[in-house]
Amino acid sequence: MANKSDLVVTMRENMQCTWREAQNYAEIAVSWIAGQIASGEPLELRGLGSFSIALQKGGANNLPNRPRSADHYKVKFKPARELKKELKKQLTRDKKNRG
Repeated sequence: MANKSDLVVTMRENMQCTWREAQNYAEIAVSWIAGQIASGEPLELRGLGSFSIALQKGGANNLPNRPRSADHYKVKFKPARELKKELKKQLTRDKKNRG
């Protein structure tokens, strides 16, 4: 599974900058995306997909002595067509290399 460090390494290699600069750029990008999503407005990143938040209603618990779970927000992600197409291409290529 990839994480933020993998993003920093990729940014560092492609942008030819220092580790600290790449780390700052990644942090700025993640903070900006989180802020846009938290504002409640949908966020669309062309080629990647769209993010939005939706209220998840709380519900009854299966255990009788437990209180009802609280309402909370969930982040929804809908991948773009381009992302789906690229993933399908890569997965097909990986499958051919293994078989």
